[in-house]
Amino acid sequence: MNTTETCRRVLIVSTHPILAKALVQVTQEAGCQVIGTVADVPQALRLLPPHEGATVIVDYAGTQPREAEWLPLLQQTDSARRVILLTLTSNEMIVHEQRRVNFVTSTDLQLALGT
Repeated sequence: MNTTETCRRVLIVSTHPILAKALVQVTQEAGCQVIGTVADVPQALRLLPPHEGATVIVDYAGTQPREAEWLPLLQQTDSARRVILLTLTSNEMIVHEQRRVNFVTSTDLQLALGT
């Protein structure tokens, strides 16, 4: 997978303006197109077309991201979408991906398993 496939369009979700600005800069330096910054997931869902693949970076403040808050970003689409959850609180990042593979082969399954 090349950079343009995984990083074509990025939406940033953060309530912290300084962090959002830094994420925009890093995203653009990676060659991605930032399609917007919003303060919460409901705004992100309104901004993203339902069946469009995109990468969504979600800044979460707690020690554990609440699945009910970000899961609709993956459920909304049947195309490739990546949700990156990150927090400065514990300095970690969690990446969730959804990809649709038609006419699945054993090789596709092995790739999905990381083998």
